Amino acid sequence: MDAFHPENVGRIVQGRPRFLPCTPHGIQQLLIRRQIPIAGQHVVVLGRSDIVGKPMAVMLMQRGPGGDATVTVCHSRTRDLPAMLRQADILIVAMGQPKFVKAEMVKPGAVVIDVGINRSETGLVGDVDFEAVRQVAGQITPVPGGVGPLTIAMLLQNTLTAANYNGRNRRQRLEVLVEELDSLVHRGAVEEGLDVPGVGTRVQRDRYARGLHPLDDRPDWLMFTSRSFSP
Repeated sequence: MDAFHPENVGRIVQGRPRFLPCTPHGIQQLLIRRQIPIAGQHVVVLGRSDIVGKPMAVMLMQRGPGGDATVTVCHSRTRDLPAMLRQADILIVAMGQPKFVKAEMVKPGAVVIDVGINRSETGLVGDVDFEAVRQVAGQITPVPGGVGPLTIAMLLQNTLTAANYNGRNRRQRLEVLVEELDSLVHRGAVEEGLDVPGVGTRVQRDRYARGLHPLDDRPDWLMFTSRSFSP
């Protein structure tokens, strides 16, 4: 459900995800619901972790709503990092260093998303120097209370998606099993010379129409099949 499995990562890269990683998805939804333009914007992601940085970059560069951005990924080996950050229309910071991003690293009017959460003597702080950067940025997320609750919300959404997906798969598997068992039972009954309505006969169709199983008049030894396994 956290979309870290290699299969999920591959599906995200191909643009056909089943689940989306919770924190990047929360950030994407924040941008969409705040009606912050993404398409054509220069997004700089500071951090290249498998949890935030990499999937965030991939998701924002995909075609369609919530994507079509020009994405730059920066990290600890990036040359002239402050100059790179100042190019960002949207700056997403997830590097794990408290108050690393200063006001002089941010372009005036930029949107700043602070993913970091660090413990300090004064309490929890992000990777962005909030009080300084808020004077420059057009919009900025606080820490705590910014990205964190969105991560939880997206995890709950993935849980619901997984439950629905597994439920559909289980019903499909049971339907196939029921059909196979019915076929086996009918074939065995015919071989034993028992009088059981055949598959597709008028008797069977009539019983289905009345909400009954077509083989519910079979002997006790046949009762282990479809009715017991029906979803």
